[in-house]
Formats: sequence, structure tokens, C-alpha cells
Amino acid sequence: ISILRSYLREPDLMKWIYSVSLAVSLAVQPAFMLSITSSLRGKALPRGFLAFGEVGLAGEVRPAPRGQERLKEAAKLGFSVAVVPKANAPKKPIEGLTIHAVERVEEAMNVVREMG
Repeated sequence: ISILRSYLREPDLMKWIYSVSLAVSLAVQPAFMLSITSSLRGKALPRGFLAFGEVGLAGEVRPAPRGQERLKEAAKLGFSVAVVPKANAPKKPIEGLTIHAVERVEEAMNVVREMG
């Protein structure tokens, strides 16, 4: 939450994001952050985009459980671009899926900015 707080100034929104991420899965935190950032910039995320991982207080993007399985399933479902923690990056390419492995929130945001 403190990471998002440095980018956003809406405490109620921050509480909502944190509550939802706890209810669903902490692994959705990067997706929330990137979608809110893209909305504030007025630029939609690309079609077929996904992101997962856990965000630490210092801005690090930590691996999510079953990362390889998530990526393989995402490719089967037609997703084409992924931003994932570096530790979840596959050793072999996954057909049809461009993967951007990041270690920090800032890197993830830069990847999204460069896309659109």
C-alpha cells in the first residue's frame, strides 16, 4: 500500500485495493497498480495484457506461487503480454506470450509506458 500511496493520493482507493488483494490473492497487486496507473494516464493497457506477483514495501516485485503454471494457462487463454516477477520468468519461451520480467514496481510501470 505504501508503494501505491507514493503514486496515488487517494486513501480510500488504497484501502479498497488492499482489501480486494487480500480477499482475492496478493498476487494481483501488480495488476491493480498497473491498471490504476494506466487509467490515471488515460491510456488503456494493451489487449491481452496480464501481470502478477506480490509487491513489497520497498517496491520490489516478489514471485507468486505457481508462476509457470499461470503463464502457461494465460497463453492457452489467449493472453499475449505479461509483466511478471523476475523469479517467475520461464527458462524457455512460451509460444504466443511476450514476457517482461521485472524486479521493481518502477520497471513494471516503465514496461507499460513503453507499450502505449
